[in-house]
Amino acid sequence: MQQVRISVGVVPLAQVDAPGERWAQGLLSAEERLRADRRVRDSSRREFTVAHALKRLMLSEATGADPHSLRFAPRDSYGKPMLLGEPELDFSLTHTAGAVACAVVTGGGPDSGVGIDLEAADRRITLDLADRFFAADETAWIRGQPQPEAAFLAVWTLKEAFVKAAGRGLALGLTLFSVRPPPGEGTDPQPAPLLRQDGDACLPHPVRLWQWVSPGGVSAGHRVGLALTGPVAATAEVTVRTGWPGLTRSGQGARIEQKG
Repeated sequence: MQQVRISVGVVPLAQVDAPGERWAQGLLSAEERLRADRRVRDSSRREFTVAHALKRLMLSEATGADPHSLRFAPRDSYGKPMLLGEPELDFSLTHTAGAVACAVVTGGGPDSGVGIDLEAADRRITLDLADRFFAADETAWIRGQPQPEAAFLAVWTLKEAFVKAAGRGLALGLTLFSVRPPPGEGTDPQPAPLLRQDGDACLPHPVRLWQWVSPGGVSAGHRVGLALTGPVAATAEVTVRTGWPGLTRSGQGARIEQKG
């Protein structure tokens, strides 16, 4: 049976000191450094720098290539980037206030896609956004939860991960599919049901979803959504590492295997 591996790295920015950030800057291409410098806020530049350094480190680990040598190009008209020379590998990158994350999928062939999203677990949101962007059954479920703001973020991160794995981004209407977060606030990836797909959300291959809360130390942590689309016969092994040794001088790993 085909074996698909998803490697996830999550870096809380509180763990990245000034020397680590400078080291991360040295991993970026000239174009990436220019994009970082265009950001007005220091925090935004820091998020971008660490995220793209993490991307290069994880792709280097997956391919054996020097992280400085990696080159990227849009995969298609929707703009999702691909690593040149590695058509059977896909990756997804996300950053938000306080943390960055990257997911890399290998072993699934050119038909596999991965998407990841994370949001601060204590982020303040307006529930009216659910009425605007989510399917009616999702909105009803969110409003029926004892902590509707947390429920909103759980749905949001799963939906963002889905559209990233599909390679469409928000051009794929969020009301065309429905998700349901797993129960609880576990720190290991838990399967999340995909309840409905309509129209363009009916992808050529099945979609699998996972969710967990990445611990944040002094903060409330970050809720993470992960999506994989690819061949139905494949098993999926998800490996999550919180912290990155090269950037943070500390790191720990958790290995979780999800089959089916």
